[in-house]
Amino acid sequence: MDRGPWLQTATGGYWYPFAPRAEDVRLDDMIALARVCRYGGHLHEDIVHYSVAEHAVRCFWAVRSMGGTVLEQLAALHHDSHEAYPPGDQLGPFLRAVRSGVHNPLLGVSEEAFRGLLEVEARAEAAVREAFDLGDVWKNPTSATLIKRADHVLLATERRDLLAEQGVEWGPLPAPLPRRITPWRTEVAWDAFYDAHQELWAALGRLERRA
Repeated sequence: MDRGPWLQTATGGYWYPFAPRAEDVRLDDMIALARVCRYGGHLHEDIVHYSVAEHAVRCFWAVRSMGGTVLEQLAALHHDSHEAYPPGDQLGPFLRAVRSGVHNPLLGVSEEAFRGLLEVEARAEAAVREAFDLGDVWKNPTSATLIKRADHVLLATERRDLLAEQGVEWGPLPAPLPRRITPWRTEVAWDAFYDAHQELWAALGRLERRA
């Protein structure tokens, strides 16, 4: 079966953005997340890099501190892992505009094209969740709310510590974490992400490494 265009991943594997499968997901390809900078690189001038992988690890820590189960911690660690694949880490304001369709005329694309972009993202997300057996976590409203809260706590903390000062209202956010973020180097972020996955995977009795 022709699965359409593909791209080569970090490990030499294949990713079919329009027809991804769980078996295409490799843990070692998640190194891409350590190389992708959050906020499109629009960080304070003193900050060189803050990766999606580091954000994911800090979300996992937050869920753990909130009393989340091991499975919820694993889901928190991988909540953005689909961003290792197209369409990647889309900036929040742009993605919300895509979802609303308000700016269709400006971009000269149809509503179907917008829905198609979101579908590509959704398929990548679904493949990652299936690969790491996380689907049931996101179907549980309590678990999903816990992980989302941790994500918002990190957003508030990152805004305080990593972004330029500005007076724009972001909407309601929880209090940031007391401890300030000092961003990690790429290799440190990857090691922390990889080790966290292996720890949680083993704790769940899933000894076969996803790589």
